[in-house]
This record gives sequence, structure tokens and C-alpha cells, in this order.
Amino acid sequence: DTTVTLPNPKEVALARRWLEAVADADIIKFTVPVGNSQREYLTCTPIATPYTPPGHATRGFVAYDLERDMKVFVKDTWRVDLLGINREGETYKLLREAGVRNIAPYSAAGDIDDHRTVTHLYKDKPWACPTARELVPHHHYRLVLDVIGDSLTQFSSTYEMLRCVLDALECHEDAFNAGVLHHDISVGNILIVNGRGLLIDWDLSKRLNSPIPNDCIRQPTRTGTWQFMSAALVKTREAPHTFVDDLESILYVILWLA
Repeated sequence: DTTVTLPNPKEVALARRWLEAVADADIIKFTVPVGNSQREYLTCTPIATPYTPPGHATRGFVAYDLERDMKVFVKDTWRVDLLGINREGETYKLLREAGVRNIAPYSAAGDIDDHRTVTHLYKDKPWACPTARELVPHHHYRLVLDVIGDSLTQFSSTYEMLRCVLDALECHEDAFNAGVLHHDISVGNILIVNGRGLLIDWDLSKRLNSPIPNDCIRQPTRTGTWQFMSAALVKTREAPHTFVDDLESILYVILWLA
């Protein structure tokens, strides 16, 4: 990954002070696309890592923005690279322009050049090990959010938990009215920031005005976090994901936290 480099001593000192990193923590510098340019960030150990090797390999970092002199959150992931699945940064831009409530402010996002999976291209080659599974193409992607929140599981009271879930519900309603369906409501996708909730992780969301019909499956694997999926989606993979399924997921978030 040529976007990752070693910082100079001055940058290392900046990172240790801003990130409160331990003395022996490795500091790295990396870039994220901003329009036609690249913005530089410093970070160390990720605060969120994937549970299993397959999937999006999503990692979350608290990072220092060298240009704007502030701490940010960076999501490093391998997004699904299929027709009908929009880049998360593009969705945040649409939601922000539509005035959607309770979304995280974002400042940079983009693909990492030439970081695409290619295994799916060779699935049917005569020398490849046969598999009945569909191989989904992915593209390395980074997104920068200008807020660092707490997990919903760290709520300080029942009121705060329900207030944050209500904020997420309001965000979901506004997004739906703006033509976007989230598709992945879960405990992990609602943040607490100053006692209020933000609905995050729009990478699996769907545009309701997409040329792909709403009752079509966009990828061979079911999207979402299975613990919070609606009964209909768990029961039948071919079932279309609707607004009602997301509302059922919000109910399961409350029950899971109760």
C-alpha cells in the first residue's frame, strides 16, 4: 500500500501528543482522497477490527489530521464493488445536502488506487479449485468522519440509550425521505456523541431511485448484521429489504440492549 508511509520525527511527536499513544506504539502516515488531492493523517493501533477474516476487513482508527490540526475517525474497509452499491462517502454527501438529521460529518473519502480483489475473475478457470460460492469483488476504501463517538453499549442511562435510538430513527426517516434506505441497522452502527445518537455505516445502503428494482438482490450474500435482521430476511434470502425490515432491526437494538 503506497499510501502508507513512515512519518518524520516531528510528525511522530505530534501524533503521540494528539493520540495519547504509548511510547512504543508504531506511528504511520497515510492518505485519503479529497477531491483531486490527497490529505495526510497520522495514526497508530486501530480501535476497531474485524471479527473474522472474510468480509470487508473493516478497521477503525482515531487519527490526527495534519492539514486541519484535529483528531478524526478513519474507516478503512474493502467495500463491495458491485453495481447498485454506492460508495459510502457519496451517500454521506447526499444525506448532508438533503439536510438529514443525526448523521456524522464527513470530510474525506475515496478508493485506494489499484487495490481491488481479483479472485472472482479466475473462479471459472480450469486450474481453479471448484466452489459453489459466489465470489464478490471488493475495492479498498477509506472514509474520514470529523467526530469520534462512543459505542451505544456504553450508554449511561436508559434515557440516554432510548434518546440515541430515537435519534437514529429520525435519521433513518429523513434518509428514507431523501431516497436512501440504510439496510444495516445494528447496535454497532449507532454512536453516542454528547448524549445524542448518530446513525453511521451507510456502506450497504441503497438508493430508492436506483435503476436496480427495490425487490432485486444486489449481491449474492445477504447484507446486514444477522443478530438484528428482520425475521423475513433471516428466513428467506430472496426477500426484498424494505423500510419495515429496518424498523424491525431498530426494535431488536432496544431488546438487545435491555
